[in-house]
Amino acid sequence: MVLVTTLIGTEAMVRDRLRVWRAAGVDTVRPYPAGQTLRARLDTLGRAMELVREVDGRS
Repeated sequence: MVLVTTLIGTEAMVRDRLRVWRAAGVDTVRPYPAGQTLRARLDTLGRAMELVREVDGRS
């Protein structure tokens, strides 16, 4: 269940999950980026935004 409802794993896994959600009509994602420091969390958030743009065709 965790893998189906969260964006965890490799970038390929996250990209695939975003595609599944997009196909199901999901148009809003609320990220909680992982990281030990603020910088790490911001980096994770930035990469997540890039993956969303890729899936959405706006890369």
